Amino acid sequence: MLLKNASSGIGRSALWFSVRSLCLCGECFSASSHHRDRTEKSLARIATIFTLVCLLGTSALSQNGIPPDSPHRLTFDDLKRNDDVAGSFRIEDAYVIEIHKCPTCPPGAQCKPCLGDYIVITDNIDENDPLLIKRLRVFIKKPEQFNFFELKKRCSFIAKVRGQVASGKPIENLDLIDVLRAQ
Repeated sequence: MLLKNASSGIGRSALWFSVRSLCLCGECFSASSHHRDRTEKSLARIATIFTLVCLLGTSALSQNGIPPDSPHRLTFDDLKRNDDVAGSFRIEDAYVIEIHKCPTCPPGAQCKPCLGDYIVITDNIDENDPLLIKRLRVFIKKPEQFNFFELKKRCSFIAKVRGQVASGKPIENLDLIDVLRAQ
């Protein structure tokens, strides 16, 4: 049983005291071993059900469109703080506030330089004060990826830091790796 095979650091009498404190019927305080066994079996069933519910909950989290083996999640505050952010990471529930596509330049013409194709995202679409709006520029290499982004719509994606940014300096530019979800 779960309670009988509990941690070796806890004695059976101490463990049974914990079981008795959970029992509401009062019979656990008697010397009846029959009731004691029934209580241990009931608690073992509850522990099994709790474990199954936890496992199902974890499984459900991985079914929300984000692969369970995807990179760790970072927030806008994490990127502003920049505690040695490295590798790829997830950005979830960001909102697109700008979309920039470089214009095509006809052959032989001299055109203004373009930063590249990118979107600008924020974590709070309802913020009205321009000084308080948190912004990130996400560069997009594949033109077909623009199809996933619409102004004022929510999106989630995998990205990496664009270029080198010293630790402690805010990260403002990302390179898109993959789109996870656009709504």
